Amino acid sequence: MSDEITSAVMTALSKQGQAAALDFPTAFRTAAEQVRITPEEAELVVKQRNGQEKNSPNLSDRARAEFLSRRFAEAARLSEQAGEDKLARSRVVGEAARQLVDGAVADFTRAGEALLAQEKPAEALARFSRALDLAPRTDSATRWATLQMWIGCCHWELRRRVEGPAANRHLQVAATAYGDALMVYTPEQFPEDWARAQNNLGNALSEQAGRTEGAKAAGLLSEAVVVFRAALTVRTREQLPQDWGRTQNNLGNALSDQASRSEGAAPAPLISEAEAAHRAALTAFTRKQFPQAWAAAECNLGDALWDQAQRSAGALAARLRGEAVAAYRAALKVQTRKQFPEDWAATQLKLDFALSEQVGSREGATAVAVCREVLKVYPRGKLPQAWARAQTYLGIALYAQARRNEGTAAARLLAESVEAYREAMKVQTREQLPQHWAHTQVAMGMALSEQAEGSEGVAAARLLGEAIAAYREAMKVYVHEQFPQDWAMTQHNLGVAMSEQARRSQEGAEAARLLGEAVSVYRGALKVYTREQFPQDSAMTQRCLGSALWDQAGQSEGAEAARLLSEAVTAYREAVPVYTREESPQEWATTQHSLGLALREQAGRRKGAAAARLLGEAVAAYREALKVWTAHEFPDDYDMASRNLGLAEEALRKLHR
Repeated sequence: MSDEITSAVMTALSKQGQAAALDFPTAFRTAAEQVRITPEEAELVVKQRNGQEKNSPNLSDRARAEFLSRRFAEAARLSEQAGEDKLARSRVVGEAARQLVDGAVADFTRAGEALLAQEKPAEALARFSRALDLAPRTDSATRWATLQMWIGCCHWELRRRVEGPAANRHLQVAATAYGDALMVYTPEQFPEDWARAQNNLGNALSEQAGRTEGAKAAGLLSEAVVVFRAALTVRTREQLPQDWGRTQNNLGNALSDQASRSEGAAPAPLISEAEAAHRAALTAFTRKQFPQAWAAAECNLGDALWDQAQRSAGALAARLRGEAVAAYRAALKVQTRKQFPEDWAATQLKLDFALSEQVGSREGATAVAVCREVLKVYPRGKLPQAWARAQTYLGIALYAQARRNEGTAAARLLAESVEAYREAMKVQTREQLPQHWAHTQVAMGMALSEQAEGSEGVAAARLLGEAIAAYREAMKVYVHEQFPQDWAMTQHNLGVAMSEQARRSQEGAEAARLLGEAVSVYRGALKVYTREQFPQDSAMTQRCLGSALWDQAGQSEGAEAARLLSEAVTAYREAVPVYTREESPQEWATTQHSLGLALREQAGRRKGAAAARLLGEAVAAYREALKVWTAHEFPDDYDMASRNLGLAEEALRKLHR
């Protein structure tokens, strides 16, 4: 019984190590189910066995006892010593040599597992590779496949500890190793091993897609979705609930990535499937038993709900945003600042942004502090990709904090934000991490644009020029065909920067050129940001388009000015049905006021009944805006809208005299 239980626990831990972090309580439960005892009894048996073997003359037994006692450094040392001893003896004992070599393979494998448990993947890889050199596929195909899985896991870990081409090489070797294991692990003979290899391969393919551009990336994502679905034919909720939950989570992430590369009606079902997958994962993980997996599923669910909210309007969008906020808050109950600083920072920033879209947030300063702490935990020299992510998170947090400040404080925070993004892109290069690079270029462009708002003259022009350059760089990766949503977002931001640069330009011809380009990129963005698919983004872009057309009309005369004003009115009218007074009062009031201005300007170019009709519509629009912009809550906006309402009413009275 003791041998059976100890072996079952070691086997369970070995399988865990090839897919996730070691989980001893789950290993004890798995072993207990096999021999029909309680997990507590299984743990007691192993503890007693460890006590018996810790002073054993057999180095392999002592190494196993140390491993099961979670003293991984000593387990690795003893396993290495045992393996070397067996190899030395195998050279002189003749017929027992094969048995000793097999024992050495087992010892080196255990040494690798112990080193990997200590987060020493490079050292672990050396042990697994040595074991593989001693264990050709012809001797034992299953052992060879197991070692391929371990080698894949080491390269998977190593890919985040290096930067540049080395990271891609580790990722490619990991995918190849998992593929090699699948040459042995068939679903008929080794269903669980096959499903685990499929799951790991899917993760490698998904990350490869994130490091690739164009059609190749889309193909890798499609492959990932296929292999995750294949793994789920074995990893069922009934037979392997935790493995099923992990693969559902991975599938949900891959589907979300696919949705981000789609446009029109295609993304909606993908996001719904992603949400369903993350909700399914949450049924497999309880916060008490599997806290980290549960928190990851909650965070991923929040992402899927937020994506859906961006494609919805009115009460539905508000409900989805509220559910996303609740999911992020749930994740943060586990992803604490002390225990998981990087996860905390990432989820906290998502929550902070979601709250700012609702009622405002005051958590940005805390996020900045934690991001700085994360940078101490993940130095660039040891974990460059984690360091770069932390720099990006820091840039986002600083940007959010800057928007809550004014004057010199805001300027300082924005400058620090830009610097953080520039630091991140030293690792997140276009060649190695194109999507991360493009995302950071866009974020930097937004910070530079915000800096320009607080600047004047040459300084403002320079900052806007840098923002425009950053957006153009991002669009080298965010092409319409591969990343329609990111492309549309970048087009919109580019239009905003160009419009602002035009307003600040002292040269009429240059301002006209910039406004023309701004109108063009807004119209481009609206090919993706349709009211049906992205109502909120559509309304925001329509409002910006209206403003650019209004500015163009101000630089034009006669029939051309009239045409541009008419198009501006149309753009504002397109935005109004999305920006409802109940759900988005400020945006709704701003759009109504802008509509009133355009209508009044149109009326000034007409006569008689046509002018009276347009002035009447302008008066109605101003009055709608004043339902939100009250004298008590928004005195400046109230004064502006009241003044314009008075001018429109006076013009209307003159027409009726």
